[in-house]
Amino acid sequence: MKPNLRLILSMTLSLCLSMAAQGASLEEAKALYAKRDYDKTNVQNAIKAVEMAEGLSEQSHDVLLFISNAQIFIGDATKRNKNKRPIYEKGWAVADRVLADFEINPDELRPSKFKELVQKLKADYPNDLETIAEALYLHGSNLASWMSITAHKATSAAPKLFRVLGLISELGFERIKNFAVLRIEGAARFKLPAPFQDVAKAKSYLEKAFKGSRHPKYGISRAGNTNVFYAEGLHNMVKCLQKPDSCSEPLKKVAEASGGLDVLIEARRALLNRYVNCISDDQLVDLDPDRIPENRKQREEAIKKMKSWKVQDTGADTCKEGGNS
Repeated sequence: MKPNLRLILSMTLSLCLSMAAQGASLEEAKALYAKRDYDKTNVQNAIKAVEMAEGLSEQSHDVLLFISNAQIFIGDATKRNKNKRPIYEKGWAVADRVLADFEINPDELRPSKFKELVQKLKADYPNDLETIAEALYLHGSNLASWMSITAHKATSAAPKLFRVLGLISELGFERIKNFAVLRIEGAARFKLPAPFQDVAKAKSYLEKAFKGSRHPKYGISRAGNTNVFYAEGLHNMVKCLQKPDSCSEPLKKVAEASGGLDVLIEARRALLNRYVNCISDDQLVDLDPDRIPENRKQREEAIKKMKSWKVQDTGADTCKEGGNS
């Protein structure tokens, strides 16, 4: 009987990949992940980096957090919503493996018990609080991404999202990942329907996230999605005051309290122009060296919004206005 060369080659390749994964390290996986991008070829770098991490003999908290974080990028880079969903679901499931080691189940969190839970965590795991906060963030971020493409199920998942984010704040890690807690909840509070929509909270949270993570030179958030979410919030308020008859009363009140139409138009213009005109692709490393592809993609989204919303492009003159004006 002739040997099946194709089968032998396939088995040999699988064995080599398995041996490579066993001989790899988390640092090597991270180095490969750093080469990711949204094009078809470089998305594979992220996928292969996760496979390397999953092949490590020790599935430490650092490894699991890396895998969970990578799912957010891979899901975002995946084309169809039906294919994105299991990626985000895997992301929060992996984060939950970390949380389980600290006796935390996101499905069972109760805000009324937060103070008691935080006291216990600080007493039992004083050196692991940041790890716990990051695992909660990754659960929340994957869940929020899942909610954004699963509109009919988003409202049912909202209470858990807010509880997870609330516990991060209670632990004292509101600043984690460039104020991600405020960014995620602020965006959700704008977009979700009643009873979870709260435009006053949304505006307040996004404003705090933006100011808290603002780069002193460029005058924009270090987190690209904060710039986009905040711009969307400003735009919603502009539209509201331009067409008040088609605007909800809560949004109208927040918009009017924010200085009125001219102030909001100017704030939207300045934010989008700074993001588009005052920083080049090469300078995105200054915002966040760990999220260059994401920031580039979100900057491209901001360019599209500028055109779609017919926002005045003031070019390089914007950059002379001062980053923190």
